[in-house]
Amino acid sequence: SLEEAARSADVIVLATTLSATPTILEELLGLVEQRKQQPVIFDIASLKAELVKPLREATSQGARVTSIHPMFAPGTVLLSGRAVLVCDCGNREATDLARSLFADTALGLYEVTLEEHDRLMTVVLGMSHLINLIFGRAVSRSSFPFELLGKVASTTFAKQIKTAAEVAEENPFLYHEIQYFNTYTEDMLNDVNESLAEFCEAAKAEDGTRFHQLMRETADYLRLS
Repeated sequence: SLEEAARSADVIVLATTLSATPTILEELLGLVEQRKQQPVIFDIASLKAELVKPLREATSQGARVTSIHPMFAPGTVLLSGRAVLVCDCGNREATDLARSLFADTALGLYEVTLEEHDRLMTVVLGMSHLINLIFGRAVSRSSFPFELLGKVASTTFAKQIKTAAEVAEENPFLYHEIQYFNTYTEDMLNDVNESLAEFCEAAKAEDGTRFHQLMRETADYLRLS
């Protein structure tokens, strides 16, 4: 139980739902504040906005707290090429200990600020989830059996539908919370809508100049080398 962990654990990891984590963190900090040797506490929440204030305040009062975010699902087996984001909350000792737990793995550890974390997540989580769900939803509205689409799939369709299908099978409660609780979601939705509008207008134009321009600009940004 939380009480047992607060009494005896050296490291406490909060792997709880986004909506529950702030309350549980607050309760936990109250339980451990009387301990002579403070445990290291960190969450693995996908969003951090609601945790910034309690984590900063806890650090100022001597608590050994930090925050991390594994950028992969629990069922992941191969860690090579995977990332863990580390958000220092002001207690470097706690952050370094959390980092050390992954020192002997192939994971990449990347530090981002607590305050910047959620804006970053609108792109690498919220937007990527949404785009794939929209794609899958749009495909489902076609009049073609999915089995047929799989047989005649182009290379691009095969790649995209595989990702979309994987996203659609994920935890809908978590994926909704990632959209709903991120304070930057509205900005992301505006970017998606404006980008879609640009390509829709360019696709309907007889002159392909604007379409070509949009593709070139996109390619320039996405170019890996």
